[in-house]
Amino acid sequence: MVGPKFNYRIARRWYFRKKYAEKAKEIFEEQISTAQELKNSLLSIIPSDDDFKTKFIVAKSSTEKYARYYLRAIENQKRGGESPELLVNSNPNVVNLEHVLPKNPQDDWSNFSEEQIISLRNRLGNLTLLQSRINSEEGNANFNSKKVRFGQSELWITKMISEEYKSWDENNIVDRQQKLAEIAVQTWNLNIT
Repeated sequence: MVGPKFNYRIARRWYFRKKYAEKAKEIFEEQISTAQELKNSLLSIIPSDDDFKTKFIVAKSSTEKYARYYLRAIENQKRGGESPELLVNSNPNVVNLEHVLPKNPQDDWSNFSEEQIISLRNRLGNLTLLQSRINSEEGNANFNSKKVRFGQSELWITKMISEEYKSWDENNIVDRQQKLAEIAVQTWNLNIT
């Protein structure tokens, strides 16, 4: 399943490169001659906030460095937008990616079917950032054990799981991802309109 996602990323990257190259050519050929004309022509390429949010709500990341980047950026936005006072440590040996529903859950996670586990484990709503030491100690622990540790985190993105969810199930993963999507729109807002 990683293959199609990887190919999709390559296709999207090439799509945008091609579109931006077309815009550069239009500028060179003087078909676009003002910043306003360029802005108007880019509106057809860049997704609206609603489109971005719709796609983010179902986004998955099977590549840990990308998932950490997305979550760090959302945390930093929540802390203060363009100039937060504190930044999340980007060193994966200090702060790493935690799967709330583990990648390979044990019996304590019997409320999830095998199909749900495969579908949900890499959803951004199921992922958070946690100190590496704590993450190693928790491993595949049940949600109640993890929840206590999440509540001790200084990161909003992690602490909110403890504060807002009594249990961990598919509905809560979807709900959390919708909340993250609201912040993601602010995080990656191109503000081109």
